[in-house]
Amino acid sequence: MCLLPALVASVMLPALAQSQSPPMSRRAVSVEVALGPSVGKGGRRDYVNDGGAAAELLVGVRRVADRHRMWAVTAGSRGSIANGDSCFVRIPPTGEPGCRPDYPTMVHLGVLGGWELRRSAFSLRAMGGPALYRGLGEYGVGAQSQLDAAVGSSHVAIVTALRVNAVSLLSGESLRYRSLTVGLRFR
Repeated sequence: MCLLPALVASVMLPALAQSQSPPMSRRAVSVEVALGPSVGKGGRRDYVNDGGAAAELLVGVRRVADRHRMWAVTAGSRGSIANGDSCFVRIPPTGEPGCRPDYPTMVHLGVLGGWELRRSAFSLRAMGGPALYRGLGEYGVGAQSQLDAAVGSSHVAIVTALRVNAVSLLSGESLRYRSLTVGLRFR
């Protein structure tokens, strides 16, 4: 009689443990919101770039069974911070006299692929991919890359990210900007 419960337990416990493990197709999703300073370079005009800000929303997905590869959709913006009525004057021969324009506001929507290394409460990510951009009243295509580090609990983490964007607008103007953001990642 005492052997029967032990026999049932020895058959049922491994089956129960296996049913509790995540299926191979299960996905881990994270949402990240971040803000920080941004600087830009390039362009045909002599832009003033004395400070800008960037905002980023990223939704990352990876299969639970695949611990390192991940994909993400990202949307963000960068723009100049209003600094009153200051005017950085252009002096010939660098251009026509007058105020230099601020570095353009850019928005983007992109797809990133890359790797994530997670160790308990700490994670590192390196990702890159194509993006669509809008700035100076026109569209463009380009590439973006992101390197970030996060620390926190299994559900919420503080994340710091370095993002680099290279844009080619339809007019042929090429712009580059980077940002260093801090935000929250929800898993």
